[in-house]
Amino acid sequence: MADAPPDLQRITDQLREALIKLNSTDHDAGAMLMEQKKNIEAMFLASQIASNGAHAVLQRQFELFRDTSERLLRMFSEAELTSQERAELVKMTLERAFVGTREVTDLVAKASEATFAVAQDRMTEGLAQFRKPTK
Repeated sequence: MADAPPDLQRITDQLREALIKLNSTDHDAGAMLMEQKKNIEAMFLASQIASNGAHAVLQRQFELFRDTSERLLRMFSEAELTSQERAELVKMTLERAFVGTREVTDLVAKASEATFAVAQDRMTEGLAQFRKPTK
């Protein structure tokens, strides 16, 4: 695995070290079950964060769609608008849509980062258990 990316190589080395320790020592089954419980709780929390993030994204996309639709309907339904006023309304609608797209992108990034952080923290904590000296 000499050509593996550094992070992958580090994780591989950590797992190899953990397996060597697991095979060479007696482990408390209760402690192992507690670790699995922590893993499941972390997965649940990560899923909750991802779900909340997806909900926020969908909510914002709906708001943007509704706003854009209302503006475009206004443009077509108000006959007294001049060409210049219609052009300005289209410009404002597009600008708001672009801002909204950035907001949605930020929401996705924040939810992804938070979800990954939970998983990474739990993984780090779990691997630290294998590094502890055995009794």
